[in-house]
Amino acid sequence: MAICKYGPCNEKTRRGSKYCTDEHRVMNAQEGYVRREGKAQRAATAATAKAKEEQRRELQHELYGDAANFLSTRAPLAPVPDKIRAVRLKDMGFDSPIEAVIPFHDYHFGSKVDPRVNGGFGFYDPDIARERLTRWRDLNLRFAQLQQLTATVDNAHILALGDDFEGHGKMFGTQAFSMADSIGFQYLGFVDDVSNVLLELLSRYRHITVYKVHGNHGRIAQSAKDSYAPDNIELMAWQNIADRVRASIGGEWVPGMTGGGVRIMGGGAIDFYIASSPRMLLEILGAKFIIMHGHGMKGIQSTYTGAMASKLAWNSVVGETINYMVKAHLHESQQAEHEIGGAIIQGGCFVGPSDFSLSMSRPAASLPSQELFFMHPKHGKVHHETLHLASVAEMRQFQEWIGR
Repeated sequence: MAICKYGPCNEKTRRGSKYCTDEHRVMNAQEGYVRREGKAQRAATAATAKAKEEQRRELQHELYGDAANFLSTRAPLAPVPDKIRAVRLKDMGFDSPIEAVIPFHDYHFGSKVDPRVNGGFGFYDPDIARERLTRWRDLNLRFAQLQQLTATVDNAHILALGDDFEGHGKMFGTQAFSMADSIGFQYLGFVDDVSNVLLELLSRYRHITVYKVHGNHGRIAQSAKDSYAPDNIELMAWQNIADRVRASIGGEWVPGMTGGGVRIMGGGAIDFYIASSPRMLLEILGAKFIIMHGHGMKGIQSTYTGAMASKLAWNSVVGETINYMVKAHLHESQQAEHEIGGAIIQGGCFVGPSDFSLSMSRPAASLPSQELFFMHPKHGKVHHETLHLASVAEMRQFQEWIGR
């Protein structure tokens, strides 16, 4: 008889069978199945590995080809221009004249912010106002001096955006309590100081143009709803300023007004454009501006009634994109560029924190500041500075912590 076909077994087979027992027959079948499956799996694995290797080589070849093509066709960045690499001023090519744009607003001369009333968070009076006006003048002259080291800066444009005075004392119920001087003395002090400042700015500029729009604090009417735009004491003040400076630097009034209600004094070292309206359209080196005080308009962050919506609406009103809306009123420096070729510049104020700003649901307590920027004939607004008129330590000198 034959030996059992189950490998480990040496027993003789049963009659008519290849195995000595049924158990060995089943075990041999199972082990044969495992061997066949293992062989098939090893063959599949080898095929997969071969396919992956072929795919890797194809990708590698493609990558090397793409890289070689990229390196052979890609041009380097343009070299740094010689005028930018230059170390001598005469080789730097600063041959485009630029012009200064100097917003001036929210001076509130005659206002009194008493730290005893607001808990020591804000203070302001005519002496502080005049000190900050001096800083504003000196900073403008200093930055002009800096720009004139490398570029021709002969012309300056002063955007007088309103709220030069605190007002007549009846704009709201307690206004008179927050005034250090009556409107008459506010007027006299403001005209005298600003006339002198304008003449001093001529020490760095050959020509200055003043564009004046009025604010809400200069209104003659008691309430805003009863006010008539041209009845604003700020317009009288700036006409008086124009008359005072022309005695030194020349100029003549153009008879009457333009069709848009602007009085013009020109021909001297300082030209004046004084608008009866609280807004004015103008161009500086080809850039289109709309300037305004901004009362009745909310801030940049407000939806529908804010500066962004207003700016887009004014584009529609005038029929073209206004490049710069420059506004005041809210006593906070803010900027936004939210359209192609259009921007909003909102300046701060001379006052800093006040009883009103600190009492809002979101207390406003930014440093006193004004904006300054320069216009380039090709690049538009450049060299934009925020001029801070007081330090953090100065603004917090009356702040108290009881028990500290």
